Amino acid sequence: MNTSVYIAKRYLFSNKKMHAINIISGISMIGVLIGTAALIILLSVFNGLEKTILAMYSNFSPEIRIQAKVGKTFNPDTPYLKLLQKDKTILSYAEVLQDKVVVKYGERTFIATMMGVSGGFLNNPGLDSTIMDGSFSLHAGDIPAAVIGITVKYMLSIDIRNAAAPCKFLGRNAAM
Repeated sequence: MNTSVYIAKRYLFSNKKMHAINIISGISMIGVLIGTAALIILLSVFNGLEKTILAMYSNFSPEIRIQAKVGKTFNPDTPYLKLLQKDKTILSYAEVLQDKVVVKYGERTFIATMMGVSGGFLNNPGLDSTIMDGSFSLHAGDIPAAVIGITVKYMLSIDIRNAAAPCKFLGRNAAM
């Protein structure tokens, strides 16, 4: 018989004269069992949650992001970026200008992140799967359109099927 198994059996199931030790050992075993099970379940949930979050945001997060070192903008006509645009191994690229804005719809206001995107942004094949209501279009006839997130929709109570009040851009430092 294995020595460690022999010692475990001897002290785990002792005679009646050591009844208090049996109770303490049993409580300790149950505590370790519950703690280990909780950690395994928690790690499994986080692993699944990580996959879900990565699947949701992978459509919007680029593989490579080039941004200005100082300030918010840079000149896209530099020789380095021209080389990237001509590179055949790059499937698609998009120029994006992003900033925080105050948006007013009807009587409600909300601070949102606005992104101005170039036409290359629409080359991402996964964008259509993220649309919950409406269609992904940057123009509605002659009128420029916007694609809004679900948080902005609910915070401003926007009904995209019946948009009676136009959405106004108040600007970065606009007074309300």
